[in-house]
Amino acid sequence: MSKSIFVGIDTSNYTTSLAAVDQDGRAVSVRRLLKVEQGQRGLRQSDALFAHTVNLPELFAQFSSRLAESFGSYEIAALGVSERPRRVEGSYMPCFLAGISAAVAASETLRKPLYRFSHQEGHIEAAVFGTSNTNRAFDPDTREFYAFHMSGGTCELVRVTADDGRYISQIVANTLDITVGQLIDRSGVKLGMDFPCGAELERLAFKSKKGFHPRVKGDGSGGINLAGFENKFDSLRESEEPAVLAGFIFDVAVAAIKKMLFDSGAEQSGLPVLFAGGVMSSSLIRQRLGDGNYYFTIPEYATDNAVGTAILAKKNYIREEALK
Repeated sequence: MSKSIFVGIDTSNYTTSLAAVDQDGRAVSVRRLLKVEQGQRGLRQSDALFAHTVNLPELFAQFSSRLAESFGSYEIAALGVSERPRRVEGSYMPCFLAGISAAVAASETLRKPLYRFSHQEGHIEAAVFGTSNTNRAFDPDTREFYAFHMSGGTCELVRVTADDGRYISQIVANTLDITVGQLIDRSGVKLGMDFPCGAELERLAFKSKKGFHPRVKGDGSGGINLAGFENKFDSLRESEEPAVLAGFIFDVAVAAIKKMLFDSGAEQSGLPVLFAGGVMSSSLIRQRLGDGNYYFTIPEYATDNAVGTAILAKKNYIREEALK
């Protein structure tokens, strides 16, 4: 008997991702980082779109083999795709067009429903799912909570409302200049690391024996500024070794998170705080944040992936079937 599965597609600015979940909640995923040349700090949208176009056929071949190995006989019941960064009017990035094109083609060919979500919704859902593999699982039935979305180009704390298989989010704190992810990557590139630099910079930061207490400035309503810390990093390079420099950047990251939590009122609200996005795959940040009403996912589901999109497709398909 064929097993029903639900497929997710996500083509973010730096990762091509495919995933599937079955009726029992088992997940299979494949992904590929987009190549960034040595010394560069990111990709243009046109280059990212082209890279996804090249990656998708190769990944689908790999994905097909993984599905057969994991599920045996299966039938795709529905598909989901990330179509924009956030679930708000005007949110748009060209890189998502590659995923949309593949998802629409698959949906029309298979004659299966296609559900469209934001990249941020996928991150939130994947993070919720991934906490089940930690010692503190997030209750998936929670209706109101806060979530950090911290990746290379995004640094937002949002207040989230669960909305019939989707998420409505309102930004309550964010960076006003560069993001935490950009600060990490720019610093790592200056130290000769390959982009993205988070994992390598973190390994170096663990070796630091020196602590910093950076004071993050904000506008009082959740907006914070981080660009000045890039200048501070440059000045510290004249006197400090690389491990200390890396530790400094992660101290800034923690200070920024705490500032956003406090200025937004999230820390005082009593609501749970979920951490999503590639930056939040850092065990060092988790360790330095200390105790709180915090929920962290495993790294596999913090970084860009299509698992959350697949789960959201499953939720919406089941809900619509129940209404028939």
